[in-house]
Amino acid sequence: MKAKWDLPEELKGMEILETLISPVNMDMGVMIVGEDYFEGAKQSIVRFYLITIKEDECYIDDELQAFAFPNFNSAKKFAEDAPTMSAIDLMLLMNGSLTNDINSNFVQ
Repeated sequence: MKAKWDLPEELKGMEILETLISPVNMDMGVMIVGEDYFEGAKQSIVRFYLITIKEDECYIDDELQAFAFPNFNSAKKFAEDAPTMSAIDLMLLMNGSLTNDINSNFVQ
């Protein structure tokens, strides 16, 4: 689902890349946000936030994880692939166990 919400003040300047709503609880989801997410950025960051949805309003509850990339293209590929990653792969990335794999799969 594409995001239709505004970012809170503390996230201004970042870009909403994707909003994923839980199929089990339609009031919860994950928002994927890009920081320094533009061509030519020296380092782009992809952030995952836990969100709650109430009465068509989106509230950010917590930052779940942030991933830093050496360039925009690597961050873009990761952000595009993230919604279809397996839960196991995502947990291993969050734990740092797939650091070499993230480099080989996403760093361009």
